[in-house]
Amino acid sequence: MPERKASRGPHKVLMEDAAGRRAWGFEVEKVPGIEIGGKMRLGAKVILRSVPIARGLLLLQPSNTTVLGGKVEAWDNAWAQKRKESLKAAVERAKSE
Repeated sequence: MPERKASRGPHKVLMEDAAGRRAWGFEVEKVPGIEIGGKMRLGAKVILRSVPIARGLLLLQPSNTTVLGGKVEAWDNAWAQKRKESLKAAVERAKSE
């Protein structure tokens, strides 16, 4: 797969722990490894330390957030397949117009 250009952010990311608890995180400063369209994949592992919370958002900064990387293969494959199908459908709709 060709390498895509990563977006610059700031990013709002949905995070989930091993128990299934979910929280939204927001980059208040650029955190190395948090990117869309780059190497960050679904299920990437992230370490959070003493993260401040404001209005229900985890405020992510390089001092409290470390991205370890990785992915959950099943989630990544399912997302890629769904994306491929939606793009094919869009192309078919454009052809029929």
